[in-house]
Amino acid sequence: ARRLRDSNNDPMLIILLLVPILGWLALLYLLCKRTSPIQNRRDISNNDANIYNNEVSVYKNEGNVYNDAANTLQKQSVSGLFIVGLLVLAWLVNSAGSAMINHNFMVEEFAYSNLEPSALTKKANRLLESETATTEARSIVRTYYENLGKEDYHGAYRQLSVREMERYGTFELWQQAVAKAQHPKVETIRLDYVSQDKEDDFTINYTGFKVTFENGQEPVLVRLYDAGKGWGIVSIEDVEED
Repeated sequence: ARRLRDSNNDPMLIILLLVPILGWLALLYLLCKRTSPIQNRRDISNNDANIYNNEVSVYKNEGNVYNDAANTLQKQSVSGLFIVGLLVLAWLVNSAGSAMINHNFMVEEFAYSNLEPSALTKKANRLLESETATTEARSIVRTYYENLGKEDYHGAYRQLSVREMERYGTFELWQQAVAKAQHPKVETIRLDYVSQDKEDDFTINYTGFKVTFENGQEPVLVRLYDAGKGWGIVSIEDVEED
């Protein structure tokens, strides 16, 4: 505050410390300004007033200097308040903008989390040593249910793994089994887990997706595996809540 007054600025400008970034920069600029000549004149006049008490003309001159300094400080006080007001207004606008951005980001993040939790997805991709592993697996699940909804059973059947195909024996038997069930529209497909088995030079990747439906049907867990020839659905089970 004394440095501000020494540079002929309103000491009240010290409250710029409360304005992040903009206020700090403005205050730094004001603190680096040179000492004001008006302030020096006033200091000299104080000494002269003490030394030459009998010289009335000096008092008059110094009185004028005091008046000039007071007027200047008054003007600076108004100017200082105006600057502070602008900075506070800028800070409020910036805060409101940041709040809106953060809100929109949270909305987008929530929407994305309905597809795949980002933290788990990144961890899964690192484990599977592929940036597209979970995306490709999720695409298999989405295509499977889209084809079922369109009654494109051949398209859905191609998303199954060889192990799942062998479990039903033939395409006709599989089609008879799935045609009896309802196939509502999928609401969300969320990554549930990933794992990996390595034996010598042979690696098998496993992943599971929790699928929810729009009509309130119970969710299912779709399990997939990849033995080096691409992802395939190995089973579809009821979800067991932890």
